[in-house]
Amino acid sequence: MRQRFFATGIEGFASHEVLEFLLFFAQPRCNTNEIAHALIEAFGSLPGVFEASYDELKSVSNVGEASATLISLFPQLFKRYSMEKETCRETFDSMTRLSGYCRSLFVGATEEQAYLLLFDNSMHILDCTLLAHGTVNQVPLMTRKIAERALEKHAACAVITHNHPNGLALPSAEDLAMTDTVEAALALFEIPLLEHVLVANSVAVPLIYRHKGIDRPTLTGTSVTQASLKAFYGEIQ
Repeated sequence: MRQRFFATGIEGFASHEVLEFLLFFAQPRCNTNEIAHALIEAFGSLPGVFEASYDELKSVSNVGEASATLISLFPQLFKRYSMEKETCRETFDSMTRLSGYCRSLFVGATEEQAYLLLFDNSMHILDCTLLAHGTVNQVPLMTRKIAERALEKHAACAVITHNHPNGLALPSAEDLAMTDTVEAALALFEIPLLEHVLVANSVAVPLIYRHKGIDRPTLTGTSVTQASLKAFYGEIQ
């Protein structure tokens, strides 16, 4: 399998063969083929295996601490890779670039999460903060925490993003109400909420743009103008 990997990559590997090859590095003296089949049977698919928790993985026969740890590492490793790859672009001066970064935050996420992204005047990212873990259908957002973090980092503008795991990229009434609350709170400190990005099934939706366009009274007196918004959203208009 190692020779196949170096010759052709994993393109031709079946799902269980991907796991069989991976698990060899945790259990080199075991029949990893049988363990791989057991994992696919237990979780239904290769993504299902990588999205399973450490304890769920260990519940499968012959999956020990080393194998469960190795499998649990990969989604987080890919998330880190994706985030740092997006950050290497340095500036997030378009909705396309912002969407790519937001999608990378939720790689492997199986529950709702919310992040606060803070930017300087040149749209270089200053900070990325996990605000909350939620249930599968709601995330408690702390408006005070958002405002305090934005002030602490001297942010020129802010973005919030959250995901709908296993759902549609359609905002709930609560999502829109929360957006208005955060936007109004930050406006008190003249920090514009540039966007609220909803991510679901690798689709990123700019909720504020979809519901308010670029005519936003809360941006008055800030560095974000209609002209800059027009440029920012230019690729999706």
